[in-house]
Amino acid sequence: MNEFNFKKTIEIEFTNIGEERRFDPHALAEQIQKCDLFLYLNTWIYENDIQALLNQLPHLKKSAGYYSCFTDQIAYSTRIHNFDLYFRMVHLFDKNLLIKDFSYPPLLDENYKRIAPQVRKNKMTGIKYLAVHFDSEPEKSLKSNIYKEFLEKILDTYANICLVPIGLDNIDLQEKYQHRILSFGQPLPFLIATAYLETADFFIGVDSCFLHISDLYAIPSIGIFGPTSEVEFGFRFNKKHLHLRSATKDLKDISTDNVYKRFNELIDV
Repeated sequence: MNEFNFKKTIEIEFTNIGEERRFDPHALAEQIQKCDLFLYLNTWIYENDIQALLNQLPHLKKSAGYYSCFTDQIAYSTRIHNFDLYFRMVHLFDKNLLIKDFSYPPLLDENYKRIAPQVRKNKMTGIKYLAVHFDSEPEKSLKSNIYKEFLEKILDTYANICLVPIGLDNIDLQEKYQHRILSFGQPLPFLIATAYLETADFFIGVDSCFLHISDLYAIPSIGIFGPTSEVEFGFRFNKKHLHLRSATKDLKDISTDNVYKRFNELIDV
């Protein structure tokens, strides 16, 4: 977000009522009375709250989002990647713009962008870093009994690979593998984890923000999916990637043999 020069940031609180996420449209309207353009990027909505908000903006000339309450309704689809879905908002203003021209890794400030060169400098010759990220929302997270099996097989097969855990503070592997894990003692803060991810030679992870960052860094990767769709939330720009999805949509049923086999394919690409 350091690329955007916001005049003001307003935080609003959502409340779950039944299956709906609700907010106070009157409180928000009071803070944006001069608004003449309203863009709604969320793909979920409680239409009454949004409509009440729009009705209280006297200078509003145009609104846009994925629902019929907006003056410009953008076509919603689950058959395209989420990146492309959101970029349809951009095409509302200029259809000639291409998403690939705006798809690049996060721009870290000076406090963080010097981490990656230092990590590479200290990396032993011949060693490859495999970044792993298995924690997300509960239904999208991979349990240790699953990842333990395929990670230990990978480490047994490739003596030059070391693990870089992103997110988890401790990768639950046998003691004999611990010297091949870059252990930080606690989960890395987001920007530091991003800087470490940049140094990875490979990535294996679940549906999460770090999967998308590895995509933008073009790291040869494997994405593991359960209840969510790899079409919507998988890799979009990185050509060296493989997707794996549980046949039951439950990550406890993911085939660890398939993850191992896919990594063998990935490393030979």
